Amino acid sequence: MEIRLLNKADLETNLQEFCDLYHSCFSDKIDANIVRQRYLENPLDELQMCVAIDKNKIVAATLLLSKKIKMFKKLKHFSLMTMKL
Repeated sequence: MEIRLLNKADLETNLQEFCDLYHSCFSDKIDANIVRQRYLENPLDELQMCVAIDKNKIVAATLLLSKKIKMFKKLKHFSLMTMKL
């Protein structure tokens, strides 16, 4: 198994795999257009995704959105979603 950090361009390249993982985790279909609207066209241009890849397939993903908000004098990061098979 391999762990990789993906950016928006990498997500665009792996859209179908992401959609397949989403469907497996939530039993709900998501298409490439929805992924583009939610994550790729997001005005906060700091999306990062950490994925686990097994046998050339994304088997887990955590989407992170870094937003510079100071809380208790610390930088906070928000996880948008975590999925795994």
